[in-house]
Amino acid sequence: MWPITPLLLALALQAVWSETSSNDTKEDFPCKVVDGDHVYDLRELASRDYWKFEETLHTGLFESGVVYMSFCHPLRNVPVVCEGENVGVCETKKDDTGSEVPLGSRGQVSSRGPVVTEEGWVNYVFESGAKCNKSTHDATYKTYVHLSCARDTASETAGPILMSSPGCERTFAWITKAACPVKAEITTDSCTVKFSNLDYNLNLHSLHAEKYYNVSSSKAKYELNICGPVTGGHCGSEAATMCDVTDPSAPVVLGTLEGMDIKWENEALILSYKHQENSVKVMLFCKRTATSPVIDFVENNNKEVVLSVKTAAVCPPDEAPECVIEDDKGNVYDLRSLRKEQGNWEVVDERDDHKVC
Repeated sequence: MWPITPLLLALALQAVWSETSSNDTKEDFPCKVVDGDHVYDLRELASRDYWKFEETLHTGLFESGVVYMSFCHPLRNVPVVCEGENVGVCETKKDDTGSEVPLGSRGQVSSRGPVVTEEGWVNYVFESGAKCNKSTHDATYKTYVHLSCARDTASETAGPILMSSPGCERTFAWITKAACPVKAEITTDSCTVKFSNLDYNLNLHSLHAEKYYNVSSSKAKYELNICGPVTGGHCGSEAATMCDVTDPSAPVVLGTLEGMDIKWENEALILSYKHQENSVKVMLFCKRTATSPVIDFVENNNKEVVLSVKTAAVCPPDEAPECVIEDDKGNVYDLRSLRKEQGNWEVVDERDDHKVC
């Protein structure tokens, strides 16, 4: 990571970052990444409609420009318009009157989301911006933001610092607490996973079936339970968590509670079972709309059975309720004006037969 030095700050000359807030915190694009047993979450940065970077360059001429940037969603409520789809970075230039003239998109919001590097910082890349006339290869503008963890307030910068802008690329560095990894504390015995930054437990016991789940592939049939044994099935073992029951008269135990493990792997929470030479890998993915777990067979490879589960049980809580709602007919309802800065709304039931004594 580049050190922040007086020379570096001089290059940015009078650069000022400001931001506006929005109550609409819907995440349209990936905003966090799981790396091993750590979570990197940029939702704090995404809570802004945009970040505004203003730069004054003393190059013999008095010139100034503005860059608008947003994370995990397209730019919102920006005072200028940059043409393009899902614009995440927009660059403008001020004319003699102080008005801003759009220079074009400098990159779209990342559909991949943040990426953790081997060095331990987070990269967020805005690609496929407007066509760049500075290139002879029909290139488009691209913006890189390198986010490094600020361990304390003193080392945190107010916003990204422009490191370089050669040709068709813009590179920023930002030392921020939002880029600090948070360790996900996993307790195998209780079958819970805690995100310490949210102080919230993902309790997998809610996925435990009273008896078991039936899972099948084109060649095999299985009985599975999560965070508990298969009950009343064909396994014949009190600790069995998954069995191959393709032949009900000769069931094969594939995993037990004693061989259970929980860990993060990319963006999935992995529940593993083992028994002798057999193993089971259950990949749990967040799906908020799932009222019951959706279990799919993935593969059976070298005595390892892999399953995929989509469930709301592994989703962290929303940071804020959704206040801008769109129905299936395209009507948009904005309830943000009902928010009270102080106190709460009170409802009084004045019906004669519903009075409270």
